[in-house]
Amino acid sequence: MVAFNCVKDLLSGYEVDKDGIQAAGNMVVVPITSATEFNGLADTTDVRLAKDPDYGRLEFTNTAGSTGVVIQGWTLLTEQHAQDRTVPFAHLVAAKQNKLVPANCVESSQPGYIQTAQVNPDDFMILPPQLRFAALTLPNVRTSYSALWDAIDKWEGGTQQDHGTLRHFYSKHQVRLNEFIAQFEPVRKQLGAMVFINGQIMSIDILPSYQAWKSMWRPLIRDSYGAEAQNLVAQGKAEQISYTLQDADISSLEDLSQAFEGMSVQFVNDIKTETQTVIDTPLTFEVTEQLDALHLLDLSASGWRGQGVAHGDNHIVYLSFVSGKTQHTTERKKTLRSLRQEVYPTSGFQF
Repeated sequence: MVAFNCVKDLLSGYEVDKDGIQAAGNMVVVPITSATEFNGLADTTDVRLAKDPDYGRLEFTNTAGSTGVVIQGWTLLTEQHAQDRTVPFAHLVAAKQNKLVPANCVESSQPGYIQTAQVNPDDFMILPPQLRFAALTLPNVRTSYSALWDAIDKWEGGTQQDHGTLRHFYSKHQVRLNEFIAQFEPVRKQLGAMVFINGQIMSIDILPSYQAWKSMWRPLIRDSYGAEAQNLVAQGKAEQISYTLQDADISSLEDLSQAFEGMSVQFVNDIKTETQTVIDTPLTFEVTEQLDALHLLDLSASGWRGQGVAHGDNHIVYLSFVSGKTQHTTERKKTLRSLRQEVYPTSGFQF
């Protein structure tokens, strides 16, 4: 029987590569790694858009010989004269099968259906965490193609040109997003990430294989996390992550080296403290789909919503878990603790 009692249970079997933590501006990417990948799910590139039958649904095809996943928050901003669309929920798709799933419009002023033969399979993106959270919590998302329009307006801070239209943000900030993503890179054996924005964890994502993570790097790092961080910058709400050196305490290169080491220790310990708070949160879940040994779960914790795919009873092989918070100021701690690797209590998750 599938069993997950708190958030850290979702991360059992994974660990953080603390040497691979990367920060730029108001965003920190904490790599989640594992010595073992899962090859029992189709690659993300094998699950593709097949048909656009109406504004409230999209049909996907799985061309692989194993079960695939339609990623939660999968989004297409097309240059065609057709409505941009997103998929609010993840879905399992059986091998060599098609599946019709609920969809939402993210472009209110453009009618028309997507011509799938003209779509590059690699051109999709993933919704920013705040919009993924909205997609999982709004009551009419499954039944109304316009359900996310107000959430998009709120996310953009009321500055959008057209009601419920996402593409303007990405067009306006294209150069900034490209420059921002260039400051991050995947690490060895990476399968996921915890992403901090404005000093708090906004998203935890896991994919089944190393190649899947590399394939999803741009849709997640640029289009999802990066867009969330840069949206706060554009609205003047970004909180830069920085530590201050006390010049009076530095009289030699050795003092400078020790000061930088101290800041590094403090930086990682602040991340560990915030992480501990989140992963100790009690969790509830519901199995919504099952194919063989794979279970699709709806996940809920205080201030968090998500979906995951479990293989067997307790191993998560896909995860989209997002926070509903928007801003937070992290208190910098003066006490420095050891950087030795510790296992969180009653968890196989290592930092």
